[in-house]
Amino acid sequence: MKRRKNNRNQLYYTRKVSHIINEHQHEIELETIRYSNQFYVIATICQDKPPYLDCMGKGKDHNEREAMRLALKELYGRAYKTRG
Repeated sequence: MKRRKNNRNQLYYTRKVSHIINEHQHEIELETIRYSNQFYVIATICQDKPPYLDCMGKGKDHNEREAMRLALKELYGRAYKTRG
């Protein structure tokens, strides 16, 4: 498997980007980067029209699904936090 370098000069194996629409009708972009011993996922929401929402969450784990879950959990905590 061929390795590539990212902007921080770290070697990674694969990188993929996917998009989902959540229950709030916001588009979430998930960028998954696979390194030799872990997955790193960045989840972002960027709205193009009002109400503007621009949030990001990150997750890192040896399991891709768990890294994605951690990134989405952080993203949801920032984007939809309740104010009391």
